[in-house]
Amino acid sequence: MKLGMTGSREGMSEKALDVLKEFMTSNEVEECHHGDCVGADTEFHNLSKELNKYIIIHPPNKTYLRSYCKGDESRDPLSYLDRNHYIVDETDMLIAFPKEDKEVWRSGTWSTIRYARKQGKRVYIVYPSGEVQEEDNKKMIYIVPYL
Repeated sequence: MKLGMTGSREGMSEKALDVLKEFMTSNEVEECHHGDCVGADTEFHNLSKELNKYIIIHPPNKTYLRSYCKGDESRDPLSYLDRNHYIVDETDMLIAFPKEDKEVWRSGTWSTIRYARKQGKRVYIVYPSGEVQEEDNKKMIYIVPYL
């Protein structure tokens, strides 16, 4: 599976990071795509590297929040919106780590989730509480509490 990731520059909660570790070790993830920003992208990168996953970086063209992670491949820098669309377009599934418990406007993470839904991608939303919402083609499959 080609896994795209989006998340807050503030990073993941400990519970959300635990969910990510469980997800990455129990699913056949072949490629990991992220946006190379501080916070959740960096945490995702570090775990992907630790698990010896193939990493493709989609950097932003604005560098002030960039992590400068080293992956196996790197795409050309693009605006935040465009690079988030490319992450979704190049992957089979999106895993998202919003900082909010409810969908909001004016959030790059939620904008990426909405775009993935429109593209008919499977979306796995991990809330700060560790609760997981999985959607397939805009239909919610289930919500589970943190394990």
